[in-house]
Amino acid sequence: MVRDNKAGTVTADLAAIGIQLKAVHGPRTASGLVSVVIPAGSAAELDVAATAASLLASACQDFTAAIVGVPGTGMAGTRAWLGSDARFSWQPGPRTGLHDPTYTLVLPAGTRLGTFSIEALVDAAQATGAQLIRALVDGRTDSVEFWDSAVLNKTNTGGDPEKSVRAAGGERWVSGSSVGVHDFRQPAPRLHLRKGAAGRHDLTVLVRDATDAAVRADYEQRIRQLEAKVARAEADSRRLEAGTSRQRGAARLAAVARRGPGYITSRAKAMLGRARNS
Repeated sequence: MVRDNKAGTVTADLAAIGIQLKAVHGPRTASGLVSVVIPAGSAAELDVAATAASLLASACQDFTAAIVGVPGTGMAGTRAWLGSDARFSWQPGPRTGLHDPTYTLVLPAGTRLGTFSIEALVDAAQATGAQLIRALVDGRTDSVEFWDSAVLNKTNTGGDPEKSVRAAGGERWVSGSSVGVHDFRQPAPRLHLRKGAAGRHDLTVLVRDATDAAVRADYEQRIRQLEAKVARAEADSRRLEAGTSRQRGAARLAAVARRGPGYITSRAKAMLGRARNS
């Protein structure tokens, strides 16, 4: 039973009966725990709607969202759909001013959050002390950015925030799929759930340091491997179109024939024996 109306006491009483709440699951605050910026200047309306829908389905509901770069009369359907939800605002120009919430999430239109994505980003930021978590999303050139708002406000007044944070070693990379972020046209990545009565979400986030030479070398090696794979595929495609592709079946038959009738007979007997035994 709750003893009084102090917030700290309520939290302690809930914890005593096994209800553990993180900050992302608490009551909404006046300014929101997370300030979400959705750049939507050149995006289709469905892209914006899909991103907004993923926010509505998130386990973290303590947020404010600014959809920026949309003219005052644009995307009327999505404006009407979001209706009177005061957490969403529309700004025709770039996002300006300071970010009051604890975190700032830059979420490009067309990118979809998973149910626990914001929680995972908060955990990753707290575990690493990172000032900027950058989630790389498969199939997209833009990335999701999760900022410490205090750091973003401070560096915004002095030049390029990304350059400042990177120079200070405060930037970290994560795989978008590891935190459940994906392009809305693609299927959601598979995230493992812990089975049993607890039913808790079990998520492991792989954080990579952008300033680490080994990390950069690893990514460069992967890029070179992909480039080589694409080059081989293109070469095979050109040979196929030109009618000069290698005839693997015919070449194998010719190799068998060159070994002589004795080899062919022995292989035939072996195959017949396996067929009888099966």
